[in-house]
Amino acid sequence: MSITLVGSTYDGGSLAAYETVSVNFTGGNWTGGTVQENDVVVLIATCRGSIADESLPFTINTSGYTVDTNNPIRADDDFKTYHMVAHKVMGSTPDTSVSVTQFSNSSTY
Repeated sequence: MSITLVGSTYDGGSLAAYETVSVNFTGGNWTGGTVQENDVVVLIATCRGSIADESLPFTINTSGYTVDTNNPIRADDDFKTYHMVAHKVMGSTPDTSVSVTQFSNSSTY
């Protein structure tokens, strides 16, 4: 068995708290082929949020993803850097996008 990168994408910028972003697996920033059945999609999300906001920073709105980690990874006097990693094995009808809501009071993601 081998592992092959099918494609990659990104969506970056500045979000307000509770804002949702949809990352598409076709067009736009997507570089690669079509996501197929049994492909594993790995989602990595980061943001920098207020130290006062202790809530988990991200929620995945697209069903079937397993969250591997969703925690602050670094803190200074004013901000935390949050990091989430999740994955999903695609079924017979693979997703064409994933929707993620950011709950922290973040300046960047």
